[in-house]
Amino acid sequence: MKPAPLRPSRFWITPVIPALLVLTAACDSVPADPIVGEPTIVGEITTLDSSGVQLRILVEERPEVQQGEKIWFSIGGTDVFDARGPTVIRASRQSLRVGLEVEGLADGPILESYPAQAHAQTIVILD
Repeated sequence: MKPAPLRPSRFWITPVIPALLVLTAACDSVPADPIVGEPTIVGEITTLDSSGVQLRILVEERPEVQQGEKIWFSIGGTDVFDARGPTVIRASRQSLRVGLEVEGLADGPILESYPAQAHAQTIVILD
């Protein structure tokens, strides 16, 4: 009598699919440099304004002087990253605090008021 041929078991699929899903979710890749090109501004967050519909932050290149580069960024749908550790990680907008040094990249037009106003595409916490 000839033994029955071995057929591959389909039971291995059951534990493999959840494991792949977990690995895929854990690999939310963060680029080493989240801002491609030149940032719109590198400076210190000097004011947080949550009185309107969206959170706004005032970033000043040189807060100690009245003149200089200053931008109000609206933060809504903005990618926020934290680069203070050995690797860049995603952060929430709740991580933004007065006194933090950040780089910001505007998304779209920058209103030519003073301080300038723009929507932030990306904010990276530096220190």
